[in-house]
Amino acid sequence: MRRWMSALLVMMMLGTSTAWAGTWEQAEEGGWKYEEDGTYVTEWKQIDGIWYYMDTETGLWNPRPALSETAACHLLENAVNRAGWYAKETFPIHYEIYSKTANTYTIVLLMETAPTEWSETLNTFEVNRRTGKAKSVSTKLELDLYAY
Repeated sequence: MRRWMSALLVMMMLGTSTAWAGTWEQAEEGGWKYEEDGTYVTEWKQIDGIWYYMDTETGLWNPRPALSETAACHLLENAVNRAGWYAKETFPIHYEIYSKTANTYTIVLLMETAPTEWSETLNTFEVNRRTGKAKSVSTKLELDLYAY
């Protein structure tokens, strides 16, 4: 105990700051906020491998954000990971908008083989912006982007 107290005193004298671990907090107004380094996170944040959207004004987690291009890519990544697809890939996977219409986004999953080099398309999804469903073009399997 004395060693721990001595170490704490030395850290305080040297002005060493302690890194904050992020924590979820239930908000008084209902819902959840994520605090990191003493401030509430806003916009997109990947926490433990899952993308979350925190409202820019309130900081509250929004489990059903509007399907912008960014939202569609992040939520598709969540859905693909939940399904366990490509879990054994050793290279990073990028989610990119290939094309878009008023009602759909076409998103390709590309495997990175070197920095800024993508050599293989793993899958292509058609995302319905109204329903939040993503259908694989090759397998016809459907994923719900809003399931957590």
